[in-house]
Amino acid sequence: IFIISSIGLLKKRKYGYFLALYLYAILIIYYLMAIAYLIINQQYFLAFYCIAVMAVFYMIINYVMKNKSGFTK
Repeated sequence: IFIISSIGLLKKRKYGYFLALYLYAILIIYYLMAIAYLIINQQYFLAFYCIAVMAVFYMIINYVMKNKSGFTK
């Protein structure tokens, strides 16, 4: 589903690449969280989750700021 939607977005819009990248990032984070949850105790899981989410949002904001001219018309 993610792959099909991302390909459709790539063809239709300029910012389709950004949306596809965002979807893939969410998928990767989800799998990493599942693995981390099995390995790490529940006490440390919340802190780890918060750090990971913050890092991802920072990366996305950085990406948007670098390619701002591409998104705004």
